[in-house]
Amino acid sequence: MSDITQQVICVFRRDNQILVREIYDKVEKTIVFRPLGGAINFGEYSQMAVMRHMTELLQMNIVNLQGLGMLENVYTYNGEKQHEIVFIYEAGFADYNTYDQDKIKITQGDYTFEAEWVGLAEFRSGDVSIVPEQLLDFLQDVNTIPLMPS
Repeated sequence: MSDITQQVICVFRRDNQILVREIYDKVEKTIVFRPLGGAINFGEYSQMAVMRHMTELLQMNIVNLQGLGMLENVYTYNGEKQHEIVFIYEAGFADYNTYDQDKIKITQGDYTFEAEWVGLAEFRSGDVSIVPEQLLDFLQDVNTIPLMPS
């Protein structure tokens, strides 16, 4: 791929865990994890894109959306070099009972997958990998309850 893509991701926290989806690289035969998100459409602001993606993926309301920053990521996936600009957001679930679910089933068109809670300590130790790797620089360990609905 020769284009730079613009992406949004949204971090949801449950104590010292974040909600991520599993991504499998068929060439490297490795698994990495990434927060939920997607591409920004032409003419769409990143905040609108993250709201759209969370509504489409989760089919539930989110609250307390706040920007954490932006990063640039160059990586290889399925044997192809990729380059992306990623806008990072954090939010909470309007339905507080969502935090009680260990996995959240997500349907995107004909494709179904699960998002799960993984501890920041697991990513920091290298036991599991997160992408983009620089995301950890934006996330401090917290020992609090998740963002409360307003």
